[in-house]
Amino acid sequence: MHNSFSDMKLESSEQNVFNEYWILNYIGIVICIILASYSPLIAFYAGTIFLLVCSQYLDRKAVKWIGYVCAYAGSVMAASRKTFADSDDFSHYYDAYLSILKDGWQVVFEPYGTEIGLPAYYFVLSKLGIESQIYPLFAVALLGSGLFVFWLEKYGAFNFPPDRFGTVMASSLIFYGFMQASLISRQMMSLSIVLIAVSSAGWRSIIWLFTAILFHQSSLLIFILFKYAKKLTWLTATLVICSGIIFMLFFNKITEVAVASNVDFIRVVSKFAYYTTSEESFTGPDLSGLKFVSLTCLAGFLAYKFMPKGWGLLILIVVVLYILLLPFPLISLRTFLIFVAVLAGYIAAFMAFRIGWPMFSWLTTAYAFYTILKQFHVEEGYPFQLWDKFDWIGNYPLYYFLN
Repeated sequence: MHNSFSDMKLESSEQNVFNEYWILNYIGIVICIILASYSPLIAFYAGTIFLLVCSQYLDRKAVKWIGYVCAYAGSVMAASRKTFADSDDFSHYYDAYLSILKDGWQVVFEPYGTEIGLPAYYFVLSKLGIESQIYPLFAVALLGSGLFVFWLEKYGAFNFPPDRFGTVMASSLIFYGFMQASLISRQMMSLSIVLIAVSSAGWRSIIWLFTAILFHQSSLLIFILFKYAKKLTWLTATLVICSGIIFMLFFNKITEVAVASNVDFIRVVSKFAYYTTSEESFTGPDLSGLKFVSLTCLAGFLAYKFMPKGWGLLILIVVVLYILLLPFPLISLRTFLIFVAVLAGYIAAFMAFRIGWPMFSWLTTAYAFYTILKQFHVEEGYPFQLWDKFDWIGNYPLYYFLN
């Protein structure tokens, strides 16, 4: 990531804003914290809309802390959903958590191999002795979203004007996949970590990358994509897309050979059997993810020159490959999850340079209200609907943990 604004100019601007509007900054943080203990839904949307409307009057520290409160509230919301539904990975994660809670560290290595990040995190959580289903759901969502806020404040913000950091923070969190964080936990946690690895330099980058790989080894590919995106050319983009077309055409044969070889190469080949034998295609999550990939494509088209170098071509490659791989269940979603569930809102914010910041703020606010309505008008039988474990508002602080 490159810094578009000097540190000196940023600090001066931040100080002026804070001196003039310090009451608004403090009141915003305090109200968000109070709301979060009584209603995570109200806290999340009040916080993000406050950031959208008042971005020009908030200093970076206030935006950061309101961002953390919104990440906390969003994680509580994710923990309210139904659990142990069909195709819910959480059932496996929860079993692993209970095993560690009861039997200790010695049960960690067998099911996860070298990907011990989540079990190690569970081991730390187990010291509190809490068995409630919502607790590990909340904890995994909070780690991923909290690290994402950290990345936004420390690295992502510098691609935008200082007085629009609140807008970028709000947009990023509104489009962040808190639900996916509770479903595809290990990969979602690794994606926030690998963003920090990409943006860091030297030994810090290596340490963050190693940590991300301990959660999910696919993060190595994401690291390579973003770290070397600025070196992308039209020739390399064409070669990658052509390779994707060939891979798609021969996918079934490739997976048959891979599975028959019985070689568990970095624990990926062992998953090929599912994609080979499954009769599904164009799954609901895949098609839902297409909306967010299309959003990044639109942002790339409108704000190509405002993005970090190479991101425009990278987004083009992702969109084409996402569509090509749609016939194979969840491969598109899993391969490009960082664009679907993590960076969609952040990348969309680059459109504001073209369409104007007020217009972008109003469009994002409208989408926020749309997502609120969706939470209370879900399809009948939807297996992951929110507010199943506890109500969206309570009469006493932290009711969702004390219920």
